[in-house]
Amino acid sequence: MKVTEEQDGSFTIDWDPNDPVESVFNTWTEEDFIQCIKDHAREVLGEETYNAILSGQTDQQHQEELPEDSSTT
Repeated sequence: MKVTEEQDGSFTIDWDPNDPVESVFNTWTEEDFIQCIKDHAREVLGEETYNAILSGQTDQQHQEELPEDSSTT
């Protein structure tokens, strides 16, 4: 399987339709690929982080804390 990012930001997914493993994708629609990627992202990231990303919220646990400026009094 090969995934290529196009100049317009879209992606093209190519596979060997005759390969015994990759041929499963022969009947997949664009929506099937999108749903598969979303499902795996949710699994890898965890439900809470996945939902925070979708809603545009920042996950505070993953931000670095800036050291306090000790020169101010």
